[in-house]
Amino acid sequence: MIRRKLAKANPDVYNKDLAESINSMANLHIVLSRIDIAEVEYNEALTIYRELADKNPDAYLNEVANGLLQLAVLHNMLELFDKAEIENNQALKIYRGLANSNPEVYNEKIATTLINLVLILEKDNNRIKEAKIAAEEALYIFVHLAENNPQKWSDSILMAKYWVDKMDYLDKVQ
Repeated sequence: MIRRKLAKANPDVYNKDLAESINSMANLHIVLSRIDIAEVEYNEALTIYRELADKNPDAYLNEVANGLLQLAVLHNMLELFDKAEIENNQALKIYRGLANSNPEVYNEKIATTLINLVLILEKDNNRIKEAKIAAEEALYIFVHLAENNPQKWSDSILMAKYWVDKMDYLDKVQ
């Protein structure tokens, strides 16, 4: 891979491009059902993004959170719920920190990551009460985002409302 050679020769310039390429290959391997390869690639890209974030957190913490979230989705799909929850919560913590300085950009990512947490908790021994709390927080954020642009957020509100209602129902029938 050309980018590996470039990154090896000049990591400060090319590591970002290398991480993006590796991440793209992981996405392709997911589509091709080569989950084992995708997991290795997601981890490799995440390692590079973490190194970049150590030097320039403002530029790369978002990429670290995105990488963690990709791994969380993958591990949830593989029913590795403990790993998925840890990665999801790490991404959520990063997004919450980033939202302190830029809520317009990161509140949406917080809400989406909360919905992903709902999916993990629902499957993991039916942790319905915790899932409902996450869904309610996501709904709250989406409703708040919709104050300035209701049409843009209507589908997200409906999705979050669905998960709140589903968790409420499952909680009652357990």
